[in-house]
Amino acid sequence: MALKEKKIEDLKKGIKPYPDAVNKLKRFIEQQLLEQKNIIVNVSILADCLEIKDQSWRNAIEGYLDQQKFYLLVPQEFYKDALHIYENAKEEMHLYGAGLIDIAKLQESYHPNIKGNALAEEIESSNEDALLYANYLLQDVIKCESVDELNQYRTAITKTCMLYKNYVCRKLDPKRYSNPFIGSK
Repeated sequence: MALKEKKIEDLKKGIKPYPDAVNKLKRFIEQQLLEQKNIIVNVSILADCLEIKDQSWRNAIEGYLDQQKFYLLVPQEFYKDALHIYENAKEEMHLYGAGLIDIAKLQESYHPNIKGNALAEEIESSNEDALLYANYLLQDVIKCESVDELNQYRTAITKTCMLYKNYVCRKLDPKRYSNPFIGSK
């Protein structure tokens, strides 16, 4: 079976083509926690925990989050264990670029202040930790209907993926959003 056909079959089964490092790290942490603690721990990929309310904002959200949508969520009581597992395996297994969200630290220091018309309004989740992290990332990104509005805000984005941030306007690379990952479907 050709690689393209395999990807299509996997997608039909609900298996998304996440970066190898993300899949490897997810499986390795789950396996090591089972071996070390004799506990089944569900490690989640952020993109799998989120849903987008208004699909017209999908590309902007996928593009803005870019690699962050692949970060891993570990239940907070296992975060330090997962961090040490990652630290000890990263060189040998070539696990570069995968990220572990420190949800306990985020809960301790972050107080949601979602601005009106922020991109965070377009995200929902039944996973409170995933929603908290998505809100943290997207709460200050203002949705604009046209590029003429962008520079009225510190950080803003259009549905066409024009991003204004740090006094620079740029078009997000379509590679960041051409393959949608966010959501259960």
